[in-house]
Amino acid sequence: MKKSVTVAVIVTSLLTGTLWNDSNAINLLPTTTAQAATIRYHGHKYHSKYSIRQMRKKYHLKYKQRKLRISKKETDHIVWNQFFGIQKNPTIRREIKMPMFKKLHGTYAAFLSEYVEAAFNSKIAFVNLKTGKLVMSHSGWN
Repeated sequence: MKKSVTVAVIVTSLLTGTLWNDSNAINLLPTTTAQAATIRYHGHKYHSKYSIRQMRKKYHLKYKQRKLRISKKETDHIVWNQFFGIQKNPTIRREIKMPMFKKLHGTYAAFLSEYVEAAFNSKIAFVNLKTGKLVMSHSGWN
């Protein structure tokens, strides 16, 4: 082989991550495999594509709590994205699309955001454990 051809083969193998040795391909790049997470909830183990921490990061579901003083004696609480648990085949409420109620199939992790004292104004974010997709449920007068 000429030097220019040898240099071209080496450069190409470095760019693609494979090296040929006697007609056998050798992979130079490290291979990574996605590992599924296991979520434990009420004594049960659920296999998931993402952990709870990864779901919060991916869909910006940061937990937050705030007290709202109404008077000297009364305070209300506002909670954002509290982990609500694992639910199988939940029914969600949609604001705009018809039909208003829709049953989801599968196992979902639920994150609740609500104005605690007036539960008629809340949102629940459901994340599918198998696919990792987000679905929002609106309940109340939003």
